[in-house]
Amino acid sequence: MASTGESVTSGIDLSGRRVVITGANSGLGRECARVLALRGANVGLACRSEERGTAVVEDFTREMGRDVAAHCDILPCDLADMTSVRGLAATLVAAGRPIDVLLLNAGVSNQPYRLTADGIEATFAANYLGHFLLLHLLADGGALAPAARIVTPLSSAVHLNPWARADIDMLTRPTEHAARFSPLRASPSTKVMLAQMALEFTRRVVGTPLADATFVGVCPGGVRTGNVNQMGAWARRFIDLPPPPWTG
Repeated sequence: MASTGESVTSGIDLSGRRVVITGANSGLGRECARVLALRGANVGLACRSEERGTAVVEDFTREMGRDVAAHCDILPCDLADMTSVRGLAATLVAAGRPIDVLLLNAGVSNQPYRLTADGIEATFAANYLGHFLLLHLLADGGALAPAARIVTPLSSAVHLNPWARADIDMLTRPTEHAARFSPLRASPSTKVMLAQMALEFTRRVVGTPLADATFVGVCPGGVRTGNVNQMGAWARRFIDLPPPPWTG
């Protein structure tokens, strides 16, 4: 029998814990928000669209009851907009409630080349730089619990895709490298950056108040999200394939 979010958290009481999830209105982020709220955590759903975030909480009310949905609050934030990220961080720091779990989940893939208002290529801004800024603003502002768990979904593409690398030039000088931009390579490149961020953050918090914090990168496997839908029917068919027999 396949594991589910509910099965692996059965018996766990997260009452009193504060969780913040980016990209919580769909896919993996939505399911994590649902299950963690079900287990009693107070869950902040950081969503680019406040309307879609509100609709998710209304769904939770119908699915699990008003008491569970009351554990959720909407945190408007566009990870590709650094002003929006700073606003979210300021709100969380001012709240004075330590964040026990920070799930850096939001991300886009297979998007055409586009510069944000900050002059950053949009995929690199949304997937990596917005999360980098949010994490460090929260850490500097004392908003993370001393033993916080920071989690970011990665991808098997980090080590299986020969084009997956930390594309620093595309991040820092996008206009000079626009001609070589590839929608299929951009997202895997940001996953490599997130993996490197996890390693470096872990190294730098040694001997600080966040020395007991844990930064975890996870590969969730294929998830039917809007990102997959944007890649067409072939991607959806691939996601629906059964696992190979050696995985159990």
